[in-house]
Amino acid sequence: MPKEFKKGQAKLNSYENNLLSTLKYDELGHVVLKGKFTEKYMEENTLEFELKSDQSFINSTLKDLELLASKYGDNTGITK
Repeated sequence: MPKEFKKGQAKLNSYENNLLSTLKYDELGHVVLKGKFTEKYMEENTLEFELKSDQSFINSTLKDLELLASKYGDNTGITK
């Protein structure tokens, strides 16, 4: 039985808005993480990055992040 892969995208941004990132999933199991980190806006110190992976790695990471968010909350706080 073939493995089912997710398709779509998610945007992840830090509370301070100095880290902006997008995860794009395709139906073949690939994931591309693109992002931009800015420190010291006045000096325009910016890092742009792109990482390619597969969903087996990313999905386990997202499950771990869900556990952290359920315990510590997200940008809107802890939901009960």
